[in-house]
Amino acid sequence: MRVGQRRRLAQSRLPSLRMLPHDTAQDERAFLPVLRLIDENAPGVQLLRPGLAALRSRGISRYHGGEESAATALREILAEAGYAEVRVGVADGVFTAELAARGAADAKCAVIPTGQARAFLAPLPLAVLGEPELADLLRRLGISTLGGFAALEAVAVRERFGEHGARLHALARGADSRPLQPRPPIRSWRGSGVRDTAGAVRSDRLRRAADDGCRDAGPRRRVRGVHRGTHRSHRRRRCRVLAHLAAPDLLRCR
Repeated sequence: MRVGQRRRLAQSRLPSLRMLPHDTAQDERAFLPVLRLIDENAPGVQLLRPGLAALRSRGISRYHGGEESAATALREILAEAGYAEVRVGVADGVFTAELAARGAADAKCAVIPTGQARAFLAPLPLAVLGEPELADLLRRLGISTLGGFAALEAVAVRERFGEHGARLHALARGADSRPLQPRPPIRSWRGSGVRDTAGAVRSDRLRRAADDGCRDAGPRRRVRGVHRGTHRSHRRRRCRVLAHLAAPDLLRCR
């Protein structure tokens, strides 16, 4: 069984399958323990949708000595808590990080080097944009991949498809300008702490998390300016994103 599978096919493979109406609130409640676990080890997590969360990689990467080590550490923490199917992707932007997580396959962890988002996205099909009408129109023009779409002139795309099309074109080029908006802390600051296995409060981790949180909250305008076409060198800073993709407990069938 898989997500998006037709109902009759799913029932034929599992006659005892119980069909339930989709409940977004229930999905969010089911995903809350995952968010809480991520937040305890890497503050600043953002819920994108049930089953998918993202956070800036800078703070946790500094603590673990690198992005791949940080991704592996978080995946192991979640696996020990019973979420063995979680996948992690690290890339320049939420869109690319999510696709990296989806394509992580057996490794369950994929890190796209800085500046390589466009090359990673190029061979992927247009279907990953989630816009069937646009994908159908582009296929009629002989374009079937994100790389082909990204090769079009930005001005021409904007004139033909409007602002929404220009936004999708930017995603295809690996220029995801959406800023992360971390959710409020799941636990209160008073009486909370990050503890090691012996139970002692790790002040160094708290200090680093607080410092990184202040940096992320302060120069947000500079981070947003990365993909707005500015040519000032001090604004050409990429926002590295670490995305967690957890396998849903319920499959959504059509």
